[in-house]
Amino acid sequence: MFAEVEEERRLSDMRVGQALEAGADVLATACPWCFNMLGTSVQDLGFTDKIKVMDVAEMLNESLETN
Repeated sequence: MFAEVEEERRLSDMRVGQALEAGADVLATACPWCFNMLGTSVQDLGFTDKIKVMDVAEMLNESLETN
């Protein structure tokens, strides 16, 4: 169903870069596939200390726990 595309740069790498340029510290997604791809890109690019990939359900859970 999904295949790794032979390109110079993966789409998920570009999205992580765009998020960092925008000043984001969290990348949120509701898609398990995107969660995996974005998380892999964050690790591969060495940005684990700058940005975190979270599922929207995780974010909701965190917001409920803090209130």
